[in-house]
Amino acid sequence: MTAKTLSLSATLAILILGAMAILGAQATRPGETMQLWEYHTEIVRGPGPGTQDQRGESRRGGGVLVSDSMLNSWGRDGWELVGFTRREIRVDDALQTETAYTFKRPTRSVNR
Repeated sequence: MTAKTLSLSATLAILILGAMAILGAQATRPGETMQLWEYHTEIVRGPGPGTQDQRGESRRGGGVLVSDSMLNSWGRDGWELVGFTRREIRVDDALQTETAYTFKRPTRSVNR
């Protein structure tokens, strides 16, 4: 066997093995399925910062807020918190806090 034949057969073997590796990698592509999500927004309104709630306790005190139990209940139902927005609004010369919590949970997967 000459050096030219040996070189040609080695190049051909490398090309065949490379093509098999590429085809094998494409057979199980990640991302063939797409996850669909269900979204939900919960809006919670409360007294502004530094004010006292109905029990006479400061909002920033050590008490458990309504939002804590609300977040726990949504989490138990399979919802994942993906974002929240808090803003202060003025109502009759008093500040009120409005917080919008956005949740998502998987619904189903579909093929692309």
